[in-house]
Amino acid sequence: MLSRIAEPEIDTLLAATELGKIDYVINFAERFLGTPYRYGGKQPGGFDCSGFVGYVFAQLGYQTPASSSLFRTYGSKVSRSACRPGDIICFKGRNVHAASIGHVGIVVEANPADIHFIHASVNKGITHDRLSSAYYKPRFVQIRRVLH
Repeated sequence: MLSRIAEPEIDTLLAATELGKIDYVINFAERFLGTPYRYGGKQPGGFDCSGFVGYVFAQLGYQTPASSSLFRTYGSKVSRSACRPGDIICFKGRNVHAASIGHVGIVVEANPADIHFIHASVNKGITHDRLSSAYYKPRFVQIRRVLH
């Protein structure tokens, strides 16, 4: 005979599944620390920013946009205060005055003081950075949630 799972237990199971996805995304992404930047790169031999995010999320079956500029409508927008690990953080590119998204990364830690993310840096390859840095703070655009 099949038994029915109580509603709170279902919520707990769903939350555990989401936490599993988040941990998986972060742990998988961090395997590539130090991998070189490659313009248009979408594989472990070298990544650009959208190629890196796409490769990581593809491991869970998500198909992300091919270009960082297309992340403006991917997933759902969340506030900075609601940001959590596994979210995609979006920035303007090299031109701080540009209106479009030109760079993306994956949030690995979020707290009221700062957001830490992993991304493909032109100069450092796959690396960690902070939103509070002098370079990224003025370029911040939005946060997108894919793992609901």
